[in-house]
Amino acid sequence: MKTVHIGIATAGDVKARAKAAFKGVPQGEHISFASLDLMHRVLNPNRWDVLKALMGRGEIGIRELARTLDRDVKAVHTDITALVERQPE
Repeated sequence: MKTVHIGIATAGDVKARAKAAFKGVPQGEHISFASLDLMHRVLNPNRWDVLKALMGRGEIGIRELARTLDRDVKAVHTDITALVERQPE
């Protein structure tokens, strides 16, 4: 199982991790946001629930995920789309 680090990072922090990775230094998995405000807008409570439901699982379809969360398929699809799309800074 992979561990993903979610947090706030400057563009400089991200560039430094990328530079170190190109030199072969393992960096792990990161999801970085430019600000706390942006992180809170993207990772609202429903999307946190989606992430928690996905932890430790293999591939799962949106319908099955919606059943697991007891939510509407369209709403879960909207949350998944928001999580995978690049967010404006």
